[in-house]
Parts: sequence; structure tokens; C-alpha cells
Amino acid sequence: MKRPYLPLLLFAAVLASSCQKQNVQPKSTMAIQSSPPSIVAKWNLVKDSTSSQLFGPPVTRVYVGMPNDYYDFRVDGKCYIRENGAYDTLAYKMLDDTNVVFKDLSSYPSTINSLTSHSARFSFALPQSPGGANSRTVFLSK
Repeated sequence: MKRPYLPLLLFAAVLASSCQKQNVQPKSTMAIQSSPPSIVAKWNLVKDSTSSQLFGPPVTRVYVGMPNDYYDFRVDGKCYIRENGAYDTLAYKMLDDTNVVFKDLSSYPSTINSLTSHSARFSFALPQSPGGANSRTVFLSK
């Protein structure tokens, strides 16, 4: 009777060489890549400041947002607004990371002064003839 040492030894050698330790990190310790903040979200209105100047000192008005006031920027390019009990819908388009155009408000780009994951501030500057100016700054938070 032949001894099965040789086939058993060959099987053990193949098994030992095919098993390799792999350095696999669990999903919980893998680095999470963060994306830049996006304006697409429902934002609470903190305040809306407007300033007008025509032949004299500027007149500034500040509206402090109420808990149910919002700017809701959607992926489809629409912004739904509730401010001081009034509703409005504006089409918007991001020109780049710092400029947005509200098509129904004006053809002038609005500057995004700051945008984080928790706050946003953008301003409009609208020329007024002859020689006057209107500006508006909107402060938002999440």
C-alpha cells in the first residue's frame, strides 16, 4: 500500500502559497472625500438688506428673517422663496463658484460672497439711472 504523503504534501504547499495576507482597511476607517459646499439646499433666511441711493444719502432697509422664511435652491435651476409672508419662484443659473444669475430678478450676476455648508451670503448690485444705485445682500443659514 502506497503512502499518500507526496500528494498531501503537494496540496499543503499549493494551499500555503495561494493564501496571502492582504492589507484591507474596513470601510469605517477609509478616508471620506468631502465635496465643496453647494448652494442647492433649503436655506433659512437670516436677513435681507437693501440699499438705495439717488441724489442723496443711501436709504438702507433690513428685513430680519422669520423662522418660516426660506430660499430653496433646487437642482432644476429654480429657487423657491418665502420672505415676509410672500412667495416667489426665480430661475437661477450658476455661472461659476462665485456668481449666480437670477433670471427673473435681473440679468446682472449676483456675487456669492461666502458659501459654507452652514451659511451663504450673496449680493446684487443693480444700476439705477441717472447715477443712482440699488444693492441687496441676502444672508442665509442652514
